[in-house]
Amino acid sequence: MLFTEPCRITSAFGVAGWLTVALWLSFGSTAAGRDGAAPLPPDRPETEENRAVPALPLPPAKPDAAQTPPPIAQPKQAKPRQALDPASTGPLPAGTRATALAPISDTLGCRIGEPYDVSRLGRTPVDLSPAARLGVAMLSPLADWLDNAVQPAAKTHLGAAVSGLQVSASYVCRTRNNRPGAKLSEHALGNAIDIGAFRLSSGDAVSVDRDWGGEGNKARFLRAVHAAACARFSTVLGPEADVHHKTHFHLDQGRRGPLATYRICQ
Repeated sequence: MLFTEPCRITSAFGVAGWLTVALWLSFGSTAAGRDGAAPLPPDRPETEENRAVPALPLPPAKPDAAQTPPPIAQPKQAKPRQALDPASTGPLPAGTRATALAPISDTLGCRIGEPYDVSRLGRTPVDLSPAARLGVAMLSPLADWLDNAVQPAAKTHLGAAVSGLQVSASYVCRTRNNRPGAKLSEHALGNAIDIGAFRLSSGDAVSVDRDWGGEGNKARFLRAVHAAACARFSTVLGPEADVHHKTHFHLDQGRRGPLATYRICQ
């Protein structure tokens, strides 16, 4: 009997009492977890150091080279060939009036790399009639001869200026002296000119055919300009050279001899 009562009390307390204790412990644990947690630190004031820096804009994306079509090449426009007036500062001598032509090439081997139809030469204008078709290499020595030999000789011996040349031949696709099987003439390369007469500013004229063998001023003029041409051209042939040159002066810039320095003056 002594031990029976406590057991009944404990048994009666165990159901209701333990539920009450469990609820109390559960509530207390929750409250302690809510009220006893460490507080969060206060927000820091904004300063220059911690102020948010705005993001820099990204550079534009480069196009994919594989997807970018290559630029379309534009065709070059050819420069038109045109007449050159006396004020030209191009590759031709001062005072030249000429028309540039397309390169000439013939099946026989006749050719001019840089041809011109020349109608006037010299600082004191000298008209060529008809216009001479010549390679560019002939123009400087021909202009030098007119300016520095022909005009001074005309003033000395004739008291007038030379105003024109009678051109007997310039570019012609043929052999030397038109002989079959002979080498090409320098005329076939635009490298030669034949002059039959000189027209004067006075209206008079000096003919190689008619005046070379005389004794007067016209003959002296012709011999002076012939001699001066020998200092400027590799080949000069006149009435005393052969029967083919009785009526004109032949001037050319042919390269002769092993060193291309051989000269002919006849």
